Amino acid sequence: MFIEQVMELVELTPLKNAIVGLPGSNNLSTQQRKRLTITVELVANPSIIFMDDPTSGLDARSVSIVMRVIRNLADNGRTIVCAIHQPKVNIFESFDEGIEGVGKIKDGCNSATWMLEVTSSVKEMELGIDFADVYKNSELYRNKALIAEPSIPAPDSEDLLFPSKYSRPLFTQCKACLWSYWRNPRYNGLRFLFTVAASIFFSEKRQDLLNTVGTMLITVLLIGIKNSNSVQGIVGIERRVFYRENAAGMYSSLAYSVGQASSN
Repeated sequence: MFIEQVMELVELTPLKNAIVGLPGSNNLSTQQRKRLTITVELVANPSIIFMDDPTSGLDARSVSIVMRVIRNLADNGRTIVCAIHQPKVNIFESFDEGIEGVGKIKDGCNSATWMLEVTSSVKEMELGIDFADVYKNSELYRNKALIAEPSIPAPDSEDLLFPSKYSRPLFTQCKACLWSYWRNPRYNGLRFLFTVAASIFFSEKRQDLLNTVGTMLITVLLIGIKNSNSVQGIVGIERRVFYRENAAGMYSSLAYSVGQASSN
């Protein structure tokens, strides 16, 4: 239920059965993949999210979609710390402005120019305030102490100890890794058709026992070579994903290998 709520929040519900794939193919587009990356982090239910230029490589429409999603996250009570380069005015207006006396950006004004103007020392002298003092007297600065407080363990506490760094048993990990392959119809369909065609072709030959054994050997070799060649591209694509998800404790190297071997 929580995952479904998160997917609805980031507007990914219509794509819940899609395969990520590669950018530019028939799978998820670049901006959809960026939203998926945000969704993966939201599954841990963090209270604060740091984003480093989430709009890089996107066109104007895609930037608007991604920023709408980020705005939805902020409106739902999450703190968003986001770095963005040269945004449009309507994108820039998605960010909060909290210092009293600082005027809002005017229509047609370049957002980067406005930011440089309102944060300059001349503007501080004009308003008669010190932005550094404003920050030190704000709730944001006092939050630093609140954040550091839970990090100090109690005198009688013990270190957390988990029997495994993976949240699910090995069998569940293997099923998840195996299912990721069977969700790719093109990959499995080609292997299935090749296996059926090779079996039918060699089964039509009526030969003696020695030739039959040789035919069986050739069939097994051909199917094995075909499967090995087809899986190389898949493994190459998934390698970076595997490194990331393995480091995050989602599944082990053994589970990934078992799922890969079982699918072939």
